[in-house]
Amino acid sequence: MEYNYHIMRQMDMNFIHELGHLIHYINVDLYHIHDKLKSVDENEELLSILKSTIHNAEEMNKMFRVYREMLIPRTDKKEIFSINEIVNDVLDVLRAKIQREKIRINFEKSNPNLKVFGNPGKLLNVFLNLILNSLESVRIAKNKINEINISVLDFNKSIKITITDNGIGISKENIDKIFDITYSTKHTPGSGFGLAVAKFVVEDHFSGKINVSSEVNKSTTVTIIIPKSNEKN
Repeated sequence: MEYNYHIMRQMDMNFIHELGHLIHYINVDLYHIHDKLKSVDENEELLSILKSTIHNAEEMNKMFRVYREMLIPRTDKKEIFSINEIVNDVLDVLRAKIQREKIRINFEKSNPNLKVFGNPGKLLNVFLNLILNSLESVRIAKNKINEINISVLDFNKSIKITITDNGIGISKENIDKIFDITYSTKHTPGSGFGLAVAKFVVEDHFSGKINVSSEVNKSTTVTIIIPKSNEKN
């Protein structure tokens, strides 16, 4: 029985790995087609359909990354690491998307040497998920200026991270549901699954807290507070 389980597990990992490659290739091909059509500029309807398809492919890619983190066990090695470097890594990964959608990113850090203890990959995925949600929110809002403010601040014995966007916001009826794993709506960026994972990682792995406040058609702020490393962990 144990032998069969390991075979099935390996098959699952191979399948997820290949699926990731296929999603990546689909995204690349869609952008190539989009660039070709944009230069010709003859069929606005087709271009509009393609833009919608690209958006859906990006959403599929985001969901795939979240599910992959849950299904494939990664190393759980804990270490002391710089939280600012993790945020910078996420912004580097998303740089092309940020530039393409003309979104202004303001990153404030009170202390460049703030460090935490835990698994850096887990926190990177939390920030990736949250910042992608903010990018989607401002994309839908279509403001004159699309803006996301990120701050990493010294907060007594903890570190306070805030991610604020000027997107579509979240209604009072939905704000209490966003961490529910079954919650989902096309009018609210982010799935309950992704946010539930973020909450679990922040609270369980980093012994921290996460909170979301929002005002419809104005802004949404995600606040995370996690303990600072004492350099002896």
